[in-house]
Amino acid sequence: MSTLIATLALLAPSQATKPSIALSMMPSEPLNEESYLAAVRDELRLGIEATYVNVKWSDLENEAAFNPKAFQDQVGIAKLLGGDIVVCIKPIDTSNKCVPVALANVGFDEQRMLDQWEAMLQKIIPLLPKNVKAISFGNEVDVYLGNHPNEVSGYLSMVKSARTLFRGAGIKAPVGVITTFDGLMRKPELVKKIQSIFDVTMMTYYPLGQTFEVLPMSSVEGHFSSMLSLAGSKPLVLTEIGCPSGEGNKSSEETQAEFIKQAFTQLQKHSAKISFASFFQQGDFPQSMVDVFEQYYQMKDDKFRSYLSSLGLKTTTGKPKKAYYEFRKQLRAWNGE
Repeated sequence: MSTLIATLALLAPSQATKPSIALSMMPSEPLNEESYLAAVRDELRLGIEATYVNVKWSDLENEAAFNPKAFQDQVGIAKLLGGDIVVCIKPIDTSNKCVPVALANVGFDEQRMLDQWEAMLQKIIPLLPKNVKAISFGNEVDVYLGNHPNEVSGYLSMVKSARTLFRGAGIKAPVGVITTFDGLMRKPELVKKIQSIFDVTMMTYYPLGQTFEVLPMSSVEGHFSSMLSLAGSKPLVLTEIGCPSGEGNKSSEETQAEFIKQAFTQLQKHSAKISFASFFQQGDFPQSMVDVFEQYYQMKDDKFRSYLSSLGLKTTTGKPKKAYYEFRKQLRAWNGE
């Protein structure tokens, strides 16, 4: 019954046959107030009317007291763009445990962890926008949990406690956790275990093999079928959809543009099952940010760097790639323009 209620809540009449489309914001260089405002204007011109808001727990509170600015800044942009919002609070972010430093060696289901976790969430609840479509507690959690299998049950207990807390506060948005498409292919039992107990299936999707090389675009249809099969009767929320254009990933601007076309085709085909899709991303990461990500993910690999460096629909200077024009074309058709 709870799954049915969650499904009906997500598939409201205005959205029943049309997933909300978001685009992760990444301004061009130099990164300053002017470039951020230009990025917002670009999304408004494109017709973006949905937003994925995500923040690490350790960015909300760490050695300093709770500070919601990182969350509020994103919510402010989301309100400006309008439309649906998917929120992710991250105790796990891909390969990293993102809890306050004092809790780094504390188990997810230990009382000390749960007490501080729930105290933080009590402060977040009043800041949540009314138009939240779904809530995730953790991003790409299968990566970390796959490397720490003894923490799976504790983490899932922690997330279930958060859902109970939110329900008690009157928040009805479906709750889940985000896993990766790569994890579904490589560790399907883990991903199925994680996704089976929540209200909505939430995933990130990149058409990549294990060495960060782009797979044939003919495989995209099958990838969507696999994710929808995992979701079963639950709505599917895609918090990241992207494809690099880098030669180091055996890709190109043409391949990236074709991916955008194929992704929209699948979103249209399965519009009754997919409720939200956030494309990743507006512009390429600057090399200084790629340097930081290499350290954050503890991965020094030329193909990984190429992947991180070429995910944008625009270059770091703001020059549109072929994928940008394809995205604009597809979105205009999507919005009936």
